[in-house]
Amino acid sequence: MLNKLKEFNAQVPPENIISNEEDLDALKDLVECRVNTLEERHVRTLETLLQWPSEFIFPALDVLRCAIRSNAVNSLVCGGAGGSQLVARIASFITSPAPANRMLALRFFVNMFLREAGQRLADREWEKILKVASEFGFNGNKNTQIALGSLYLNFVLLCNSEIEQEANTFRLQWLVRSMAEIISRLSDPEAQFRLLLALGTLLHGNKDLCTLASRLNLADTLSDLCTRGQESAKLVQCAQQCINHVFDNATP
Repeated sequence: MLNKLKEFNAQVPPENIISNEEDLDALKDLVECRVNTLEERHVRTLETLLQWPSEFIFPALDVLRCAIRSNAVNSLVCGGAGGSQLVARIASFITSPAPANRMLALRFFVNMFLREAGQRLADREWEKILKVASEFGFNGNKNTQIALGSLYLNFVLLCNSEIEQEANTFRLQWLVRSMAEIISRLSDPEAQFRLLLALGTLLHGNKDLCTLASRLNLADTLSDLCTRGQESAKLVQCAQQCINHVFDNATP
């Protein structure tokens, strides 16, 4: 990862070059989450990496994906005034024609949830993140699809952690509609399973959402998934549980 960064650092436009190679070497501690307090050079280097052109961005995204797991980096990039711009910048790579960029951008958002600052930013920017992810995230390889499923699961768990559920009604309904549409587009069983975990968590004991799922003919979609996914017992079991939630709780 760091070797590729150094290689690309010699190829990016002059205004994007990190002139001191020691600043790149210092990223190793961020990647391995061994830094409790960020130094000025860490901040400067991360800000520069975020501005690299898309054709060079993937090793920078890989560094950011790992570094965002630490509380120090998460608090800096998610808790500051530039959080909204960060989300827009990372989300733009989900639309990238480069598969590696799409996967790493999704993984960045997944890892963002590991710390409180990232959760708060995701809570504020959920629509911006998920609208792009739902449109482009399923169109990728196995790892990209799994990252998409994990992202939905994280958002559902975040919604369930909120005390004031009424404030989340629109978001919960949006999530059900979105997952009902995406589930049939995914081809990877693990990605489908994670999306079903998210869906089942939402539907459990929620009559309004189960009624919405019934109107979306979700049970038929999941029945078809059970037929096609026989090689994954946990996938079939989870799909059947979601179907049961719909039938048991939906209002006619």
